[in-house]
Amino acid sequence: MEKKINIYSFFIFFLFLLSMELWIGWGAYKSIMLTCFGVLAILYKLLFKVPWTISLRNILLSVAFFCGYYMVHPEFGFREFFTQMPPQLIPIICIVFLTDKYKKNVIDNITKWYAWLVAVSILIYVLTLFVNIPNFGILSNGDRYGSFVNYIFYVKEFGGSETGILRFGGPFLEPGYVGMMGAFLLFVNKFDLKRMDLQVILLSVLLSLSLAGWVLAVIGFFEIEYYKGNINIKRVFSLSCLLLVFILFGFFYNNGDNVINNEILSRLAFDEEKGFVGNNRNVETMMEFFKSMWGNWDLILYGYPPTAFYGLADWETIGAGLDRFMVFHGLMGVLYVFLFYIISLFYAKDKKFALLFFVFILICFWQRTYSLWFSWIICFHYSIIIQDMNKRLKM
Repeated sequence: MEKKINIYSFFIFFLFLLSMELWIGWGAYKSIMLTCFGVLAILYKLLFKVPWTISLRNILLSVAFFCGYYMVHPEFGFREFFTQMPPQLIPIICIVFLTDKYKKNVIDNITKWYAWLVAVSILIYVLTLFVNIPNFGILSNGDRYGSFVNYIFYVKEFGGSETGILRFGGPFLEPGYVGMMGAFLLFVNKFDLKRMDLQVILLSVLLSLSLAGWVLAVIGFFEIEYYKGNINIKRVFSLSCLLLVFILFGFFYNNGDNVINNEILSRLAFDEEKGFVGNNRNVETMMEFFKSMWGNWDLILYGYPPTAFYGLADWETIGAGLDRFMVFHGLMGVLYVFLFYIISLFYAKDKKFALLFFVFILICFWQRTYSLWFSWIICFHYSIIIQDMNKRLKM
């Protein structure tokens, strides 16, 4: 059975990667590939009798995902429903209905394979900093993201950041995705940094120079330490001193002209009008919509109608944070996209771990509203199941 689960894990792993905007799924290919890998997983399950469990919990989770996805796509009519829903519903069924006892195998495989993927990607990334190596042409995912040089396991963005530093984005669309999902996998595996695969994943988070990824990793680490009961005055003092040394180094090394200060610390500055300087998920026009919606309960609950954004649908205007999500979908939209997580919390036996992970998810959602990504769902749902099984074994 273990071999069968490993092969089944391969299909789930690709659903995980495609939700992170793996380059082979850019554009229209993403929906096609999500459907294909979902169908392949189902066919493999039927042919080789991979165990699924049809339970009330799993049905409710699938329905909750469907409701959340449909809520954030109110423009779907009859035709769109049958063309856009299969790439979402087929994979979620494959993810959720797998029998619980095998979900640890899947998470272990995803962690291991992801570490290998980013290890190869980091090697290519380092090489491209010093020498010209053969590539496989130029990629593009629309005007908003520009162009990328394709090295198969790594895609290199032309230019880099505003500071001219080339951040590590692996084979994905943005370095922020590497930082974010690296933090997720570290949390799922309880920051067991004695493991080589988690050391590689931590390195990928650091190289991404993603402010959100770094902050999430720090918050996740403290949450896991709290869960383990390792938080005490001595430990907090030691970690605080280490953080202070890091900050002082960034501020004073080379008079502040260094990677740490330019890409991380300077973005933590707070502006009364715009909030954190480094919060590039929100933009001025969207913030104006967000501020003006308060006091109108219809807008607070359901967001603005699509007609309010005619002529504003460009990248610089739209943004990608919680404020933007609230403007489009309101509080009801937030509730619907979190139904999956709320139901998972309800069924969780280890409430402490589940609540800590839920807080982690909420913090991430403030900056990136991707709670319906399969990578988020796999990490959250599977890790809660694993913790519940571990708790039962200890009883």
